[in-house]
Amino acid sequence: MCGLFSSKTIFLCSNERCQKKNEEIYEHIKGVLEEKGLSGEIKLAWSLCMRMCGAGPNVMVLPEGEIHSQMTKEKAEQIVADLAG
Repeated sequence: MCGLFSSKTIFLCSNERCQKKNEEIYEHIKGVLEEKGLSGEIKLAWSLCMRMCGAGPNVMVLPEGEIHSQMTKEKAEQIVADLAG
């Protein structure tokens, strides 16, 4: 398994319907990870379309494979907290 996927990774959908809102969420998560010193433990990346456009913006969390829809900054913070465990 590739090193990127063997760790905790948050993928944000980059499809045009999700991307505009996810750009703001990406920057927010990036700041939270840096603030909490988790940048080396939790990866942040863009993905292709998750095919759930009506429920966007969408985020997938690995290694669990969970997809979270209607993402907000608050939900993103909870995901980071859960991954940090």
